[in-house]
Amino acid sequence: MNHHIVITGASGGLGKEIARAFAQEANLIGLHYAKNRRKVENLSEEIIKNKAAAYLIQSDFSKENFTENFVEQLPEQNNKINVLILNAGVVEENLIIKTSEEEWDKILNINYKAQVEILEKLSEKSLAENSHVIIIGSHTGIKGRAGLAAYSAAKGALIGFAKDAAKRLAKKNIFVNVILPGWLKTEMTKHINSSVFQKNISENILDRATETKEVAEFIFSLSKMKNVSGQTFALDSRSLFL
Repeated sequence: MNHHIVITGASGGLGKEIARAFAQEANLIGLHYAKNRRKVENLSEEIIKNKAAAYLIQSDFSKENFTENFVEQLPEQNNKINVLILNAGVVEENLIIKTSEEEWDKILNINYKAQVEILEKLSEKSLAENSHVIIIGSHTGIKGRAGLAAYSAAKGALIGFAKDAAKRLAKKNIFVNVILPGWLKTEMTKHINSSVFQKNISENILDRATETKEVAEFIFSLSKMKNVSGQTFALDSRSLFL
């Protein structure tokens, strides 16, 4: 196998496309999921039909001991990770005054704490030299959005953490970057009615949504670069500063 790739949240729409992009080469791909095993089994079968190999990782980031559970399912230490893609996430809309402590904990644990703990644990011994850590962020982490206070807080903290991690891991020649994919038509956004979704899309100067395949291709290309770290890439046509 060429490289070892690990993708969290591989059962979702973007996770699947990322896996397919890396399956173009003879890579070993770890597919993480929380509950939708059948989806990643189907994805694994698709990957194996190409040149790549795949294995599954089950870990619910909202539960206790998720980090240990995740790490235990990785291959032996002599098969270090070349690309770690922290893609798992959850969105639950609610006004801040109506968001319970349990909801806050769940959203912060999945969207922030899990990414931090897994990266910190794997960076000790499991990430190869010249490896890439690519974190899926969100515009809401920079600009905020009504009804998404917990999600915005988690994603904002994640961007700050990524910049710190990029500085610390530079001495190991490990690259850390954040991707803001923009509005995607995936399982995470399917609950949004078409008129609201289109209103959000209209914030783009190109007046169209981002394609998951294009995001995956960007991530695949970024994983080949050797001089890019500590950056946040917006993959749509919205301004981050307005």
